[in-house]
Amino acid sequence: MADPSQPPLRRLFADLSIDVQRLGAQLGALAAAEAGAAVRAVTSGLVGIAAGAIVALVGIQVLAAALVLGLTAAGLPPWAAAAIVGILLIASGGGVAWLQLGRLRAAPIGLPETRAGVAETMAWLKAETQR
Repeated sequence: MADPSQPPLRRLFADLSIDVQRLGAQLGALAAAEAGAAVRAVTSGLVGIAAGAIVALVGIQVLAAALVLGLTAAGLPPWAAAAIVGILLIASGGGVAWLQLGRLRAAPIGLPETRAGVAETMAWLKAETQR
């Protein structure tokens, strides 16, 4: 005999269906938020790498100017100054690119919170259906 204080089975399944739909929507929102954060981190890293590459290219141009000055002028000061500036620009551009590459590698792209949420949901759903 059914206990009148307990809800009917049909209502329990309807409630479970609604809860699973809500949970799915929340997990979808979490995945979207995590993916957005990962895209922002990757974009920031790529912009930094591009900036470093541009600075390094400017440094190469300055070194080319230093080479021209060194070949055309017999005096040391213009060539030496241009070479020092070029080397500093290449080093700073390479340093920026290296730092941004490290940040890019550290970006959390695997959606760890979403994966954990899905695993937790599946475990809960399995436990609920085995009752």
